[in-house]
Amino acid sequence: LFTGQFFYDDEKPDVGFYRAQAKEFGFDENAYIEALAKVPICTHEQIRNTMDYYRNLVLIMAELGLKNLNLALEVKNRQKAEESLQESRDYLASIINTIADPVFVKDRERRLVLANDAFCSLAGRSREELVGRADSDFFPWYRVELSREKDEIVFESERENVNEEEITNARGQTRVFLTKKVSTGTCMVKNTLSE
Repeated sequence: LFTGQFFYDDEKPDVGFYRAQAKEFGFDENAYIEALAKVPICTHEQIRNTMDYYRNLVLIMAELGLKNLNLALEVKNRQKAEESLQESRDYLASIINTIADPVFVKDRERRLVLANDAFCSLAGRSREELVGRADSDFFPWYRVELSREKDEIVFESERENVNEEEITNARGQTRVFLTKKVSTGTCMVKNTLSE
């Protein structure tokens, strides 16, 4: 930050010195002295206050710049983390979609958070139609209640549960499937095995 030239009021410029300097360096003497007359003369207190002001201004600018830099780094790191998370999700989805048996994951509120291609085919709906929705959005109340009871047992015990369930597929055919449910504490994975 450059503030320009000034003189202190108790150290006023020696006009004779500047006339000699103009002559020595070949400057127009009158123009040089006119320019000298335009240089501000300040008290020590004015300069101290001005320097304090500019010092604080520079500190604010530096702190703001540092905060912006940190914010930019945080955004960049968050974007990297989100990209990495998306890559992990895509990889997991590709693995789960290679499983021929229907597989899905439900959260504690019984909403689907993941469904493989085989489950989407069994349900006759796209993944977008299924994910985020609850059993009650698709199945009759008596099936939902029975499923909730079994889900709760799995969530509470965090133990694997294997049993037979009647499942109606997208074509309206009801069949008995062997199902396996496992809880992770926050989610439940259900694998519908062969009939």
